[in-house]
Amino acid sequence: MLLSADLEHGRVQRLTSLPARGVEGDSPFSLLVRKHLRNARVRGVHQPRLERVFELVCEQRDPSGRLHRVLLIVEAMGRRSNLVLVDDDGTIMDAARRTPPSRNPRRPVLPHLPYQPPPPQERLFPEEISAASLAEAARAQPTLAKYLAERAAGLSPHVLSRGSADAAMYWSAAQIVAHHSANGCNLQPGDLIGTGTLSTDSDQGLGSLLEISAGGKSPITLGSGETRSFLEDGDELTLRAWCEAESAVRIGLGECVGRVVAAPLV
Repeated sequence: MLLSADLEHGRVQRLTSLPARGVEGDSPFSLLVRKHLRNARVRGVHQPRLERVFELVCEQRDPSGRLHRVLLIVEAMGRRSNLVLVDDDGTIMDAARRTPPSRNPRRPVLPHLPYQPPPPQERLFPEEISAASLAEAARAQPTLAKYLAERAAGLSPHVLSRGSADAAMYWSAAQIVAHHSANGCNLQPGDLIGTGTLSTDSDQGLGSLLEISAGGKSPITLGSGETRSFLEDGDELTLRAWCEAESAVRIGLGECVGRVVAAPLV
């Protein structure tokens, strides 16, 4: 079984064969997990309904012969993905990504603190959605699919594109700056450089909806069942980006969120 807290591909996956060894790098967290889970038995699994949290309950005997239980929790939640090892008394032993109170005062994730699960979605389960609520939503929302995407549990935002800017750029950022300055451009600290649309070689990294839908000829299907060739009234688009390098602290650039509103009637 593969338990991943990758920020883009976090998941729990059943494997038919063991992955190759010797390519991964050990970390303090992986060494601690290996210490407590080697030769342990899986006694149970638990997943809160329609939540992207998976708990693996494991038991092993300590040197005195007593059974000791630990929980390995996978939080596959995009950029907030994490792996957390929790003791039998609910205390965090360690996590793949530690989160101090300065970064998340509501839910810090550090050794020796009590584990707090991610807050549940404030959404409706399928059986809680009635014909009356759907009829009311149809009058209040631009589309019924929009209401389901925002209020129904288990429906996540649809990922249109993801990829590395480095892989899509013909010139590196340093080369772009060099070209500008060599031509006499008066670049100043804080200036922003727009590269234009960036698309990777794969279909997963196309840089615009126009490319993804092949100019509107190949509509995409959203999780709600609705299709899109172009953005429509009520659609909300979120852009996320970050900078990262090996052995360096990851720098997040925050979110840019925009919603398409209907043109006013004149």
